[in-house]
Amino acid sequence: MKTYLYILIAGLSILFACRKSDSPPYSEEARKEIDSILQKNRNADSLLIFLDSFKVANNMYGQVATYGQLGKVYRENASFDDAIQYHKRGLEMATQMNDTLEIVKALNNLGTNYRRIGILTEASEYHFRALGLIEKMKGRTYDIKKNRLVAMNGIGNIYLRKNTAGKGSVVYTLQIGRKLCLFK
Repeated sequence: MKTYLYILIAGLSILFACRKSDSPPYSEEARKEIDSILQKNRNADSLLIFLDSFKVANNMYGQVATYGQLGKVYRENASFDDAIQYHKRGLEMATQMNDTLEIVKALNNLGTNYRRIGILTEASEYHFRALGLIEKMKGRTYDIKKNRLVAMNGIGNIYLRKNTAGKGSVVYTLQIGRKLCLFK
């Protein structure tokens, strides 16, 4: 299994290092390929190997996506300090890339991390920042709609957790309606 993983990593490194210079740096196809590989991986050590290969190949999107996945893995294992650190690194790199959607994803992940450890003020700030950026984005792709829902759902969960009279249930009810619209 390890041999297969190393061959896969080497192949991806070569693939991304040898792409044509006149092509867009991170096409939708390349992003989907990276995302599908990383989303299947729930092992932090393997993800760190992927991260190293993306660094060698100078693949910024690969690094951002790997930081995000590492943060999720650590969050799922209740290692919130590590999750926050990886999501912050992903946010920094997404900001360097000027990739608004990746910035929004990182902000939402940070909001979720802080909400889960009970730092609700910080959590709401991250979710509101994500929502503000999403509202300024043009287009209404699935990813934009999904991340808008994630931000609003996070805000709703925070209001529910704070027991703010009625606000959480209103936001949460709006989310249910929007989720139905998302999958139409």
